[in-house]
Formats: sequence, C-alpha cells, structure tokens
Amino acid sequence: MQQSDLRGARLDIEPMRKIIRTARELQAGSLLDIAADTLTRTARMWLNRAARLLRSVYADPAEVARSDEWDVRVLGLVPDTITGLKTEPVNFSGIRQGWLRNLAKLWVSTGAISRIDSIRGFISITSTLSDAIALGPAHSDPTRLSRLEITKLVSLVKGCGLSRGTCRRRLGHLDSFLHHARSEGWLDDVPGGFAIRDVDLKSFRAKGRSDEDRAEDAVPEHIIQQLNAQTHLLRGSGRGSVPAELNTRMRRLLYILLRDTGRRCSDLSSLRNECVVRDGDGWSLRYDNVKAKRLGRLLPIEDETAREVQEVAAMVAANYPTTPPQTLPLFPRSIQNATGQKGVSPNGLADWIDTWVDAVPSLLNDYADADGKVGQFDRTKIHPHAFRHAYAQRHADAGVRQDVLAELLDHESIEPTRGYYFVTRKQRREAIEIEAAHRVDRLGNPVSRVSGLAYERQSVAVPYGSCMEPSNVQAGGQACPIRYQCSGCMHFRADPSHLPSIETHIHELLQNREDAIAIEAADWVVEGIENEIAAYRHIAFKMKEDLSSLTEEEHAAVEKASAILRRSRGAGSGTSTAGPVRITIGRRPQEDTR
Repeated sequence: MQQSDLRGARLDIEPMRKIIRTARELQAGSLLDIAADTLTRTARMWLNRAARLLRSVYADPAEVARSDEWDVRVLGLVPDTITGLKTEPVNFSGIRQGWLRNLAKLWVSTGAISRIDSIRGFISITSTLSDAIALGPAHSDPTRLSRLEITKLVSLVKGCGLSRGTCRRRLGHLDSFLHHARSEGWLDDVPGGFAIRDVDLKSFRAKGRSDEDRAEDAVPEHIIQQLNAQTHLLRGSGRGSVPAELNTRMRRLLYILLRDTGRRCSDLSSLRNECVVRDGDGWSLRYDNVKAKRLGRLLPIEDETAREVQEVAAMVAANYPTTPPQTLPLFPRSIQNATGQKGVSPNGLADWIDTWVDAVPSLLNDYADADGKVGQFDRTKIHPHAFRHAYAQRHADAGVRQDVLAELLDHESIEPTRGYYFVTRKQRREAIEIEAAHRVDRLGNPVSRVSGLAYERQSVAVPYGSCMEPSNVQAGGQACPIRYQCSGCMHFRADPSHLPSIETHIHELLQNREDAIAIEAADWVVEGIENEIAAYRHIAFKMKEDLSSLTEEEHAAVEKASAILRRSRGAGSGTSTAGPVRITIGRRPQEDTR
C-alpha cells in the first residue's frame, strides 16, 4: 500500500480486506502462500503486485544476474522516462548460444548501458546475431566464427522493419560489446574477422533525399486548414484524476502547440505548468530540448498561443489545488497520479493525435486525379513529427533566413535546416517565369517580360525586390547610388513573392515616422518617411489588385511560385534580422470549438 501510494495510485480498501481475510482463513505465513485464483479480479491484481514487490525485495541480486530473466528493480536498472517503458523483466533467453548469452549478461553487468530500453535493444540485436550464427557452421564452435556471420547479421537487420536510426544505434551497441569483449580477452579464441566494421554502420545511414521527399515529410497547409475545422473531435473522457473538460482542453492545446511551435512530443511532454514567460514585448515558451539534452530553451510564440497555454495551465493547477503549480506538468496523466505531478509520456501524446486523425471523417487532397475526382489524403503522413516539418517548411517558404530557422528549431548545426530550403534550378526558373507576368516597377506598372535566365543575369536582390541598375548588378548589389531608397528608383522591380517583406517594411516605416515625430525631427525627415510609405503602399496595392483578378487556379500557381522564391532567398544571406524572430505567416482559420 505504501508503494502504491508513492506511485500516486488510487487505494481501494475492499480488495485489501479480502486479501487479509483470505490470509487469516488459510493461516498463511506469507502473501506468497495465497493462491491468486481464490480471489476476486481486483484483489488478485493487488496480490500479484505485492508478490512481485516481495520477490524483488528479498531476491539475491547475484542470483538474479546469473539467471536468464532479470528483474530490473532488483538490479537497479534505469527505466526509460522518455518513452515511458514499464519495468517488466529483461530476458536473455532469445540468445541461443550459451557462451554468447553469458558474455552479453556480463557486459550489461559492467554498466556500459543501464537504461532498460537500451538493454532491450541490445538483447534484440544480439539475439539477431545469434540467429545469424545459428545459420552457419559456427553454431556450436565459436572458433569458426568469421566475417560471414556479420554479413548475415546485417542482412537480417535490414529486413527487420525498424528505422535506419534504430538499426544503426543497436549495431553501435553490439560493436561496443564486441570491442569490449576483445579488450577483456573474452574472445581470444574467436577470429578477428568477427567484428562490426564502419561499412556495416554506414549502410544504415539516412539516404540522400530529393526535394519532393522532404516536402512530403510536412503536413500540407491545406490539410492543416481541414484539421483546424475538426478540433471539436479532439475530445477526452473523464478518467482517474483528470476530468473530461480538462482532458479535452489538453488535447486541443497539444495540437495547437504541435502546429504553431514545431516542438517534438518529447519536448511538449516535459513542459511545466508555468512554461510561458514574458519576453520583452511578447511571450516565449520555455521548454527542454529532450533529444539534444539542452534545457531551458526559449521559443517566441504568439499572444494567442500563450493565452491558450495559460488557460489550460490554470485549469490544471485548479484540478490539483494541494500541489504547488511549479511542480505540475502542463499535461498531467490521468491514472495513478493523485497529486498531478506525473506527465503524459511522449508516446501517450502521440496517441492523442493518432486517435483524433483516425476519427476525422474526411481529409481531401488539393488536386484531382485523372478522372477529375479529388481523393482522400494519406493519413499515415499525419503524425506529430510531421507538424515540426510543416512548421519549418512554413518559415522557409516565407523566406526566413537559414540561421534564424535553425535557431527557432534549436538545431546545433545549420546542416539539418538546409533541407527545407532546397530548390532546384528548374523550380526556380519556372517560378520566376510565373512571377514575371505580375512584376511591377516603382510606380506599380507592369514591366516587359524577359526570360527567367535573362532576369537572373540582369538583376540583383535588394531589400523588398530586385534591382536592374547595371553598375549595382555588376557590384552584386553593393553599389546602390541612392542608398537603397528602392521605391524611388526607376530600376526597382517587385513581384508577389516580395509582398510579405514589403508589408513588413511598411510597418517598420510607420514606427520610424512615429519615432521621428516623437523626437521632433525636421519636417523634411518626416515627409521623406511618409513619401516612402506612400510609394510602397501603392506598389503593394497595385500587385494585390492584379492578383485579385486571377482565377483560383492562377492564384494558387502564383502562391506556389512565391513560396519557392522566398525559400530560395532564405537560403542566401537574406534581409531578415539575425537571431530569433517572431513571425506570423498568415492567419489560420480559428479552431472549431463546438
């Protein structure tokens, strides 16, 4: 009962009374003497728990270590708090050869790996090695082992259905085991060819991926819009210590955070109740990057998202009034959690999303097939990590600079971020051709079309557009004679892909005008700023007027081309400010709160 109370489990007195009455009637000397089948189902469950605990308390660790089935509680192995794996025994009996089984147990006993999930993975890969050995002549004679068994092992691992990363990690553990066994003299009689080589590990590295492959990783924006209209199906039942209303709000908040912050389930599972902090004029989400083991990270979030987090956090705190809010997770689990201090595991959060997506009646593609019919979207592509890809791709398509996006994603290196910016030359040229029909000069008038190749050769990127002034083009954009007052230059060109940056610049100029007025700047300074505002507003108005006359299909083509060009510009030096930025890329439809 004490152990159950420590776990936060609900205590039911009646089963205890039944166990005590039975023990008294049988005059049992120990709970282990009571036959469980004489009890009710609930009492039997409690008795089995007590029996397991008693066995682990009185067990001899040395004796357990010699057996093929290890009680992890007896040996003090570390449970995996990330995936939420339970503490069932680990079993070495799948390793067929006794000598290999004993060496595997000996290596684990050294503490080289201590987390239960890692030990299970090591046993799994060693069992596969055992199967490979059993297929050849070395089954009963380890002195006949060779490179052949390792080759068979790699072949079996490739067909096991696990991800490349998992296979590579498990092979790495096996490599460490064999290397340690050699250094300790455990394999002195085994030929040196029986070893994992770099080529074996390299065969499980991620394959190079095309731009189309990367695009498919993200949940498409048109699917996100359809999901936004189905949030009323994100419902949770009242169970354990979490009532139905709170369960429902937590599930909807999870979707919002996946969609709008791009964090992993492991990051969100570790969120605390007080995870939203004021950061200057805005709000930031304080989270732990569990995968990279970087704690206390800050991510700028929108006011709307911060408000949603704060409302759910307040509901969680009210549901556990005796527990200090700073010790509560944002997503408390419902069972065996009377104090609310245990959070839902990452796998549990992922299950919420999977259950919801399965319940959505229809998710349509944004294109028709050869018969003119719009089919259903492949739902297997909708999973929590796909929302992280969508978050990243959304920013890349908006032209956010690579180093900025890498910081938003909390990537240590910029390399993983580059994939979101990949644009082929063909894609870029086709996008330029599409935008050419809507390109304007500083007065908002259409300009004559040139080929994509000619336009790239005759222009250079400048803030909020392109410049075709020959000397500036030759100098790579570093020789503007009027100091980038582009809206007043006859060589300035802009197309719809520049609209977001132009509108952002207009807001900056409006703030500059207010600052100039506040410090009582000369009238000609304020007038110059107002003239620039008017010029950019006119350019933006003329482009929007042109876009409003397009058909839905033409407008979609321009939007796609604009995203490609912004992504391409983001891969270069760009004009974004350095460091984390708060970006609103369109306003999505409000969630249906029915």
